[in-house]
Amino acid sequence: MLYIVQMIAPGTAAPPRIFADQAAAQATFIALLGEHRAADFAQYCATNEADPESFTTAREFAAACGEDDVRPCYWELTLEADEVAAKQAQLPPQSREPVLKAAAEAQQQVLGVQTDLRGLAEKLTGMSQELIRLQNLLGDEGEGFGPDETPAAPELPEPVPDELEEKYQTAEWQDFVQSLIQMCGGNWAEFPLLSRQDWRQAVYSDQTKLPYWEWIAITIDQAIEKAREHGYAVEEDGEQSGHFAYLTPAGERSSTLYELEDLAWCAAGLHEMETVSKQT
Repeated sequence: MLYIVQMIAPGTAAPPRIFADQAAAQATFIALLGEHRAADFAQYCATNEADPESFTTAREFAAACGEDDVRPCYWELTLEADEVAAKQAQLPPQSREPVLKAAAEAQQQVLGVQTDLRGLAEKLTGMSQELIRLQNLLGDEGEGFGPDETPAAPELPEPVPDELEEKYQTAEWQDFVQSLIQMCGGNWAEFPLLSRQDWRQAVYSDQTKLPYWEWIAITIDQAIEKAREHGYAVEEDGEQSGHFAYLTPAGERSSTLYELEDLAWCAAGLHEMETVSKQT
């Protein structure tokens, strides 16, 4: 299955973006809508009391746009020729050629991978038969093991549950996300240290598939943990009460003051992440 996202404008269309991951395609669709039609989409959500982070809401808004409106489009295609041909009639005229071309290229890539996998499977089969032959020879000579004495594969430990994933799915965590949204001024506001443009870049570069506020909440949590692990500290400013600065492990003090202690901790963690990124 292919998931295709494309920006459409009167008489023209941007190159289609092809995804194998449905969640990444849907996150990109929402991000493009916020980038190109933010004000109209915000008004639509307010009028209809709809969730602006919902893919369903985003598609309903795009479907309600007129033919002359700039809007993102979303399609799902299998690589079956019959379905691709059937979808052709549903595509806007300016999208047909680039979307079908992209689908054809993806189909060729998949066929190439399938051919490579078949070749690999044949090689593995040959290697397996050769291994059995060698095992039989060793068994006949009284060394090693025979055909009925092949050692069992070692048992792998049961996968350990991902504690972070479980943590981020709890009711308490969802309450934290909602409190963060309210503290910053609502769904269409921004977190002071990470803008929606930062989030869009993370989506485009496949670093996240999460909606903006969930990505913000997890980034805050991980940044604070990283700052504490690496020896940062936070102190209240001596001149401006209720304002905080962070100290690096080397004792350097941040030039910016933050109105919340946790905000200073988050800034410290982001500083550490940036420092590590520059070193690598």
